[in-house]
Amino acid sequence: MRRAVIGLLVVGATVVFAGTAANAGTCAASSCPGASSGGGLIPVGPGSAESRFADEHYDIDADTGSSWNPSNWPEKVTAFLTNVCFGLTVFLIKTSLAFVTWAFTFGLAGLLAGPAAEAARRLTETAYARFVIAAVVAAGLYAAWHGLVRRRVTTTMGELALSVVLLGASGVVLASPAYAVDEGFGLARSLTGVVIDGVSPCSANCSAGPGSVSAEAVAPLTDNVWELFVRKPWFYLEFGKEFPQNSPQYHIALSVLHAEDSGDRMSAIKGFLGHVDQGAADYAVHASVSRLVLAMVILAVTILVAALFFLLAGTVVAAQLAAVALVVLAPIAFVAGVVPGTGQRLFRRWGGALVSTFALVVAYGLVLAVVLVVSGAILDTSEKIGLLAAQGLEAVLVFVLLRYRRALSSAVLGGTPAGRGLRRAERVTDAAAGETARARRRVSTSVGAVGRFVARPFHRERREPSRGE
Repeated sequence: MRRAVIGLLVVGATVVFAGTAANAGTCAASSCPGASSGGGLIPVGPGSAESRFADEHYDIDADTGSSWNPSNWPEKVTAFLTNVCFGLTVFLIKTSLAFVTWAFTFGLAGLLAGPAAEAARRLTETAYARFVIAAVVAAGLYAAWHGLVRRRVTTTMGELALSVVLLGASGVVLASPAYAVDEGFGLARSLTGVVIDGVSPCSANCSAGPGSVSAEAVAPLTDNVWELFVRKPWFYLEFGKEFPQNSPQYHIALSVLHAEDSGDRMSAIKGFLGHVDQGAADYAVHASVSRLVLAMVILAVTILVAALFFLLAGTVVAAQLAAVALVVLAPIAFVAGVVPGTGQRLFRRWGGALVSTFALVVAYGLVLAVVLVVSGAILDTSEKIGLLAAQGLEAVLVFVLLRYRRALSSAVLGGTPAGRGLRRAERVTDAAAGETARARRRVSTSVGAVGRFVARPFHRERREPSRGE
């Protein structure tokens, strides 16, 4: 009777899984029936409540007997360590992929866009409104001194024209800081969306529209990593092999994967799986050292992969944070740009940093997308070369990217127009600073010479009485 009930549960779980898998391919996670709207511990990515992997429990089962028998303790320790290692693997992949999804969908920028616009508005009403008149007066005095007195008419007129342009641009941009912030991040999201659409196999119905990147568009990329480091290793750790799809063993394994109670899982393994594949059932029942070693190897590779994902996604998120900070300082930068000379050099540095920051977001997004695509390609070869060989290739890829990340970031940013513009702005700024320093030295030398010429008669009068005496 008990086996009949368990059989009905297995069949029901299989039917539920088949329906869930069918719905997952045709609708977005937010629109599917029964999808959770809460954020939970992991709000996005394959480990979230809205993912198609949400109801799967990646425990490694083993029948270690009674706890009162000391002879079973080594097996219990082995089973416990195996679960700990694979649990850490699942947690690292879950959090790193959530971080990747959050970086791609501009989660931090979306949260900080409103407060940044409000801070820019307050700076506009306080600092900009108070100092813009002083900046205009300083620009006029600068033009009068350098254009009329020092006869630098061409250079002064160019700087004055730039001051007028920046004064008009500041009136347009700072009239609605929220609109300017939305447009700036909208451009970065659009470029990142183009990158995702180019490498993601997601169809057009999972796109969130122009100017944005949806979690559903990123899901095909992150799901490949989840399959390679969580789902496939679970089959090998639980049963010693991966079953062909649509086979009886595969459906029983899925029912075990969706079952939360350890007793039901073990009953399905011993009962139903034992009738169709006794070797796999025996492997799942015994806690062996080979399973522990395999879990440790998978964990070691996962640490490298998670470190790479956290590094790349962290760079994207840090660039978004820097962009938010630079946007907040926009009123001060525009006020400084009205003043020719040093003020405009400060504005060029601010503008170059802002453009380069947005370019860094898009460039590292491209690198991260390529890494995810390559991981998916490695996943496709795992059936031919084996799971450990596929994860070894992934480890080599991660090691190379971690080893040469500085050269890669320089090459990625250096090839963008923002990188070239930043270098040109730095060269212009350095040349202007050098010219200013040389002018100061010439002025100080001239003043010193004039001072010595004026003081020369007094020195002569002081020396002459001393000679007569």
